[in-house]
Amino acid sequence: MKVQLSAWRLVLFFLVSSLAWAAPTRARVTAPVASVHRAPSASSELVTQAFLWDRVLVLDERGGWSKVLVVDQYRTRQGYPGWMPSKHLWLEKGPAPTDFCIVRRARAGLWAEPGGKRLMEVFLGTRLPLAEPAGEEDKYYRIGLPGQKATLLVAAADVTFESPQATGKDILRTAWQLKGTNYLWGGMSAAGIDCSGLVYAAYRVHGYTVPRDADQQFLVGQKIDEEDLEPGDLVFFGASEDEITHVGIYRGNNEFVHASSGGGVTTGTLEADYYSERFQGGRRILRSGLTQPQVEVP
Repeated sequence: MKVQLSAWRLVLFFLVSSLAWAAPTRARVTAPVASVHRAPSASSELVTQAFLWDRVLVLDERGGWSKVLVVDQYRTRQGYPGWMPSKHLWLEKGPAPTDFCIVRRARAGLWAEPGGKRLMEVFLGTRLPLAEPAGEEDKYYRIGLPGQKATLLVAAADVTFESPQATGKDILRTAWQLKGTNYLWGGMSAAGIDCSGLVYAAYRVHGYTVPRDADQQFLVGQKIDEEDLEPGDLVFFGASEDEITHVGIYRGNNEFVHASSGGGVTTGTLEADYYSERFQGGRRILRSGLTQPQVEVP
């Protein structure tokens, strides 16, 4: 009997140990934009990108690559899966920041002091934690960096504070700042962006977190018929409702803003044969109650 109990204790020990080892590790992105690939190789498909300070769960590490879930981009219930260079991650320690501002320009600089040398460039949609309270008259805000005691400055004019009370025109103005940006499959920034990345970034600035990919963006919000579309609504295209492959932001008069594989961030029209034949419907995110990602963080 004692032998059996000892055996069970040993099994239980290894079971608990394996579960503890497998538990995800919380991390933050340290690069302005960090690429996430389908496999642990730079030549593998780029599936998405994460911004500076984005939350990440690290599941495994292999040869300088980390298997991750990008928490606020929900492809799965825990985030967007993929592989990221481990050098772009800081394993989070202590309490997480709570007060953030968010970059509202296509590109914004970070400085050590006003008028000094630009030390880093960050992109539309990046959430930056405040290192000290922001004053209404401040021209610069001091922000923290992951894993560093040093702080940097961001111009107050380049950031805003999340408040999900935007209008459709607000969303369009934000998206249109990326006019002319080159198309990049899996891209999320002014350095290169795809159709659903444009939607994700534009809405994120205003406090709305939509899914990362077009097929899942189609599944959220309020269903809108073509004749009822308003500026800021999302318009979706594909072979069928089960095969959504493209998304844009409606601007009125049958036009929409989108990241086109052939022309980058530009405008399109629902009257064009290519889009009218593939149009699968609209979705309204504003006033739909969708403001937070549907993710689970262990």
